[in-house]
Amino acid sequence: MTLDALALLSLSLLLAKFLTGVIPRSLRIPANVLELLMGVLLANCGFAAFKELPASPTVAVLALIGGTLLAFRTGLMANVADVFEAKLGLWLVLIATGGSSLGLTYLLRSHFPTSGSGTVFVLAAVFSAVSLGLIAHGARRYSLAVRSLTHHMLALSLVGNLLALFYGSTGNAIVSIEGAAVSQKIVIIGAELCFFVLGIYFARTLLLPKVIRGFSFIGVAGTMSVLLTSFALLANWVATAMSLIGIVGAFALGLLLDEVVFHPVKRERPVPLEAYLDPLLDFLVPIFFVVIGLSVDLAAFSQPGAYKLFALYLFIAVVVKFVAGWSLRSPRLTTPGRWLVIFAILSPGEIGLYFAGLARPLNLLNGVEYSVLTASLVVLLIVSSLLTSIYGNQTNQKALAPDGVAETAAGGDSAPHRIGS
Repeated sequence: MTLDALALLSLSLLLAKFLTGVIPRSLRIPANVLELLMGVLLANCGFAAFKELPASPTVAVLALIGGTLLAFRTGLMANVADVFEAKLGLWLVLIATGGSSLGLTYLLRSHFPTSGSGTVFVLAAVFSAVSLGLIAHGARRYSLAVRSLTHHMLALSLVGNLLALFYGSTGNAIVSIEGAAVSQKIVIIGAELCFFVLGIYFARTLLLPKVIRGFSFIGVAGTMSVLLTSFALLANWVATAMSLIGIVGAFALGLLLDEVVFHPVKRERPVPLEAYLDPLLDFLVPIFFVVIGLSVDLAAFSQPGAYKLFALYLFIAVVVKFVAGWSLRSPRLTTPGRWLVIFAILSPGEIGLYFAGLARPLNLLNGVEYSVLTASLVVLLIVSSLLTSIYGNQTNQKALAPDGVAETAAGGDSAPHRIGS
């Protein structure tokens, strides 16, 4: 059974890569989106064996490692200092995004048959999340207007993902922690998050950089990849043991290690840590996205109310990102530039997909709700990629005001971001 599952998984990955190759590059649809789409197609092509793949323990473990490493790399790519130095009014963004995502899901909770406090918080996490990884990687391929707005997009991504991690952990705590009221569970999870982040911070300050630099004297190939993977999985395990979401640990560790670099003995220049994860991510991340796609049953749309629920998901997602984009403060950001930022952050990203997948085993969503939700996220990913590419090329230099208008405060081209360099 394990060999059969691995053979089908390999076929799924090859087909996903084939789809990536045949889609015109001019559309600029990220490979991860196409991998997700291929999973959806395979799950609904009539072969039951593909639908059973997510239930395979081996495949589930590979997808878990892929999701953990993806969250870890996402944290590594987020340069927290640069984002907050941009002075884009992130407190207002935090309040606007957090309030709109949680408020809308709470007000419209009657439309979810399995609705409860846990469902509300997990859905708020899904709609708050932003694809930081796709933005950071895509910024180099898009037009100058998009690259110039990297600071703005990454700032919103970081705020949205931090909100998603808090809301998702709260939803998980409501389900897993017994014998306490919802308000008490929120306090408990907030305290655990603070304690966990402090622990990661002290480990990063006192231990991890020394360990990483110590391994610079080992000349064995793959040492750093194994070391970083072990760190990420260990952080995942610690977070899970504290009733948090596993990727909270990996993401937080990545955030706090974002300025740490590795100094190989035989090289003059230091190497960013995320570069050592690329070989593993090239194999494991597609598994993560394909498995999520394989969990989607398009037959759910034949159920009564499915299309209404689909429209509701899209409505909440668009409104939340619209509010987030227009709450961003930046003297240089023009109206075309603001629309460009909104289009870029429309994608729920890897963390949003992770929480959508988490809702099913926690029984926060039934089969129909989960399939419809994931289908709406796939649509958002594709639409976000297309709009960012097309609109970015059209707006070109109109996205930002001329040089000299609060350029430094807005984080313009005079202060290039490490991620996009």
